[in-house]
Amino acid sequence: MQTGKASSFAHFLFRARLLLLLSSIFGICLCILLLMVGNKALFLWVNTHATPRLGIAATYFSLFGEWFAMVFLIVISLWEDRKKTIGICLSWLLGACFSWTFKIWIFSGLARPYAYFKTKNIDLQLVEGIDVHSFNTFPSGHTLTAFTSIFLFQFLFTGLKNWQIFLLFVLAMGCGLSRIILAQHWPQDVLGGLILGILAGFSGVFLFYKLFPQMERPSADIII
Repeated sequence: MQTGKASSFAHFLFRARLLLLLSSIFGICLCILLLMVGNKALFLWVNTHATPRLGIAATYFSLFGEWFAMVFLIVISLWEDRKKTIGICLSWLLGACFSWTFKIWIFSGLARPYAYFKTKNIDLQLVEGIDVHSFNTFPSGHTLTAFTSIFLFQFLFTGLKNWQIFLLFVLAMGCGLSRIILAQHWPQDVLGGLILGILAGFSGVFLFYKLFPQMERPSADIII
């Protein structure tokens, strides 16, 4: 560990440029596939070609988007830099608001793949042991949490190496793709979760520096 000066929001944006670039590329590729193939057709292609081993891997990647992943990040922040816990909590609350606003109010009751294809008498390839949900599909909450978390990890640790940033991105991307493989979400849900996750992460950090400008003091860096 090494100590360095805390970053302003502008500095955070600069440090997060690689993570933002990788996430943007993933989002653009997913958007292009959706435009070319279509949401339902793309889901069916993934579901048809998913192997049992891929399904098992998806169950592990999906854990990165569970609520306890964010709790774990908060615990780390309390150990490393308590003042930044405020920014992490703000992002988490904003992400939850974004998710529930779309799921419960705007797109309440919108069918997930399992429920939709059940009405079409199409049997999906499901992963054994996974409880597949039927409604309130948009956005993917797991994807939202995963991408919020990786940007907050960048916020908490100012000395991340490029390979560490790439690893964080792979975890978040894998979590998003796992939701399609596990038949829990449509590809468009994953795209929505990606966008809202980035928005929640950046908004929370922005509010942190606006509300607590006096907290720009030394913070922990990772040097490996």
